[in-house]
Amino acid sequence: MKKYILVLLMVFLCILSLVFAVGAQESSDKTYDVRVAIELSKLSPNGQAVNGLGELLEKNSNGRFKATTFTDGEIGKERDLLEMLRQGSIEVTTAAASTPAAYVPQMALFESPYTAGNTDELVSIFNKLCPYVAELLAPFNLKPMGSIPMGFRVMINKVRPIYMPEDLEGLKMRAPALLFAEMFKALGSTAIIMSWSELYTSLKTGVVDGAEGPISLIYQTKLYEVAKYLSITNHIPSAHYFIVNKSWYDALPSDLKLVFDKSIEEASQIAYNVEKEQTENVMEEFSKTGAIINNVKDPNAFREKLSDWKQKYVNEKGAAWVDLYQKMLSK
Repeated sequence: MKKYILVLLMVFLCILSLVFAVGAQESSDKTYDVRVAIELSKLSPNGQAVNGLGELLEKNSNGRFKATTFTDGEIGKERDLLEMLRQGSIEVTTAAASTPAAYVPQMALFESPYTAGNTDELVSIFNKLCPYVAELLAPFNLKPMGSIPMGFRVMINKVRPIYMPEDLEGLKMRAPALLFAEMFKALGSTAIIMSWSELYTSLKTGVVDGAEGPISLIYQTKLYEVAKYLSITNHIPSAHYFIVNKSWYDALPSDLKLVFDKSIEEASQIAYNVEKEQTENVMEEFSKTGAIINNVKDPNAFREKLSDWKQKYVNEKGAAWVDLYQKMLSK
């Protein structure tokens, strides 16, 4: 009887080991679709980073990741893509740190004026605070990863050069989010919130007089054709996050999570290199477009004009805003 039980036990163990072996084989053979979509141009740091990410994922996983990439707003605008990401229609996007403010309002502070002195400093802040931001976004099925520098944000308009804060008074300026709109209000302008893809037509038809944004993106989207005054205000060094569908990422096998993390890190470096090269080249190219380019007379005049407003704005928003703001300042 004991011998019979022992035989049955051995048979059971053999079957169990076979099941696990088959399961492991199926797991290692399983492929994972990765749909990556952004609103921005394929030529932008974002565009080149996400195209690079698709290639890296397939290469680094030996084909277990199957990537499809969409750029130039092909399947949606930035805010729409973020919601698609939450719902699982896509797996990866990039977004300005202010975009998830639709879910976590204080994240708008990542693009507050004169918080960081340069792009490297802002990227450092992004990376340092990524675990904290991940906690804020987790309830919304969003996972921030990596960072994409976009260079300094400058101003362009069709009315006059901007030398001092007073030159902005009375202009209608495009804003990507509420914080930007409040910034323009503090500088004496009015603001209209709209997506970047609407901007060219809105400038052409006079819906807005001007806008602000990364200089390389302004050049790539040819805003100089409809607004000739480019003012180097350098008011915000801009960066984006890669944002991933959290539940999708959490369900990946541990080995593919490592591949994904490595690929994001490498794609972030692609973006960094592209941004650096584009920033070095863009001013020379801009000079050929007929745009009227000027430096502001006193950058501190803009900083001082906005300093009291920014602190008051943060305090009025409440403890969550103050907490993030203090973390950002503790560089």
